[in-house]
Amino acid sequence: MATDIVMSEANYAPLLAKIEAEIVNTDEAAAADQIPLTDSQIRSALNRVGLLARGARPEIPAGSPRDRLLSDLTRRLIEARQEFRIQIVGKDDHLPVPVEMWLNALGSVMESIRRHGGQPGSRAYLEFARDFVRNRLRIPPPAPPTPPEPAKVAKPRKPRAAKATLPEPEPAPPAAEEVKPAKAKAPTKRTRAPKKS
Repeated sequence: MATDIVMSEANYAPLLAKIEAEIVNTDEAAAADQIPLTDSQIRSALNRVGLLARGARPEIPAGSPRDRLLSDLTRRLIEARQEFRIQIVGKDDHLPVPVEMWLNALGSVMESIRRHGGQPGSRAYLEFARDFVRNRLRIPPPAPPTPPEPAKVAKPRKPRAAKATLPEPEPAPPAAEEVKPAKAKAPTKRTRAPKKS
C-alpha cells in the first residue's frame, strides 16, 4: 500500500460503514420479500467481491430470488468501491480505494461476521449490523425507487359552445365612378346669317 494513503478513521470508517450499509439494505430488501438471509451467505458474497477485486472471475449465481439479491449486493459493493474516494496525506486529491485497502475493509467485515455469529444459519451479524447502521451510524434506508410517472393521457376537451358567427359581409358593390361635371363651355357667339328680304 502506498505510504501516503491515510489508513485512518477518516478513510477507513466511512468505507466500512458503506459496506455494512449495503449489507443491511440487502437484508432489509430480502426481509421485505420474505427471503431469509444468513451471515454465511453474506460472507460468501463478500468473498466474491474480494475475488473480483483481485482480478478473479468467480461464479455469481443468480437463479433464485436469494441468489439475485446476493448478486445485486456484489454488484453494489463493486460500484461502491469505484465511487468511494480516499484522502491523500497533505493533498486535496482524492483517489479510488486501492485494492489492499478494499480487501482489508472486506476482511474486517468478514471478521465481524465470524465474531458475531459463525454458526450455520446464524443471523447474529446481520442483526448487529442493522442496529449499528440504522441506530448508531444513523444511515437511513435507501429511498424506495420512484415509480415512473404514468403516461399523460390527454383529457377529452369539453365541447365549446358554438360562437354565434355573423355571416361575412358581402363585398360592397363596385363604387360608381364619379361623374365629374363637365366643364362649362364658354358661350360661343353664333353669328346669324343675315336675313334675306
